[in-house]
Amino acid sequence: MIVTTFLEVPDPVSVDLRNRSQGEPRELHLRKIDSHLEASATYLEVGEKHYWPIYRISWTDAHWARHLQRPDIEISGIYTNDGVKIGYLEVQIHPDSCIEILNFGLRPAFIGKGYGRQALALAIRRGVELGATSIRLTTCSLDHPAALKNYYSSGFRLMKEEVKNFLPLDNIPQLAEEGLACT
Repeated sequence: MIVTTFLEVPDPVSVDLRNRSQGEPRELHLRKIDSHLEASATYLEVGEKHYWPIYRISWTDAHWARHLQRPDIEISGIYTNDGVKIGYLEVQIHPDSCIEILNFGLRPAFIGKGYGRQALALAIRRGVELGATSIRLTTCSLDHPAALKNYYSSGFRLMKEEVKNFLPLDNIPQLAEEGLACT
């Protein structure tokens, strides 16, 4: 059984994001990913241990390219000041000014090294920059064991939980309207 937890920061502007690191403070920044190949490769690397690839198992390069072109989707790499990519952030901007964190995580080599809290603070800050009236995310029992604790300590609050015996797949981006065929 998989426990899915739906979380929200109802007032992201009021969240105190100072000194979110557990060890020494690290300067992190986001860099928008414009290449569908880089987006899909980073998504796979970050999410492999947590079964993310299952959600988009049918996506081709054309699907990724179409997804990246959506005006309501922003995909970024999370970088150190030295230019090392440590993670992945994918957000969806909803018409009601809710920002949904669709996917967030660190590359395997950076897990457990104190980057998670700072990276999440950066994701929340990005939501505020995008004009979020609330920030939502969904996590599940397949994610990193420390993820839920990090979300709660960062100001997220429980909306609801569901227990199911299956994983719902992400929608496949429509290609027909562009004259592209799924392969």
